[in-house]
Amino acid sequence: MVRDVARVAGGPAYFFYAPMAVPDAATAQALRRQPEVAQAFSRIGAVTRAVAGVGAWEAEQSTLFDATSTTERRELARRGVCAEISGVLVDADGNPVRSDLTERMIGITADQMRAVPEVIAIVYGGAKVRAVLAAVRGGMVNSLVTHSTLAELLIAAAAT
Repeated sequence: MVRDVARVAGGPAYFFYAPMAVPDAATAQALRRQPEVAQAFSRIGAVTRAVAGVGAWEAEQSTLFDATSTTERRELARRGVCAEISGVLVDADGNPVRSDLTERMIGITADQMRAVPEVIAIVYGGAKVRAVLAAVRGGMVNSLVTHSTLAELLIAAAAT
């Protein structure tokens, strides 16, 4: 998909193959030093549009949640995590929540995401209302592609 978008846009594609989260921080640091990963990450400051996923911090609503241990999930929930936006953990107000998991991630940071002029979230499912609101409150998402049911739930939640 990255290659197709780059071809249509007339620009180069920068991508890498790596898991979003790895077992330890040392592995994450080593992967970030790999040439293709380092090259892609060096381009983040030039990104003008990004597409992001938004996950609610619960089972089957977030790939990252499903990839963590029960102990880690509970600890992050205790610390207020209610959502993840392309791997960035946030509380209900959209504030980033740093954790050991953050150090094991191969992905964009909250500050880097906020610096992208347009972040388009593609989200579906009524269970993600709180997560989408957190992403918007945190300034990490400013465009949304969704279905009418979630859109109506978001409007109702924002009005209260």
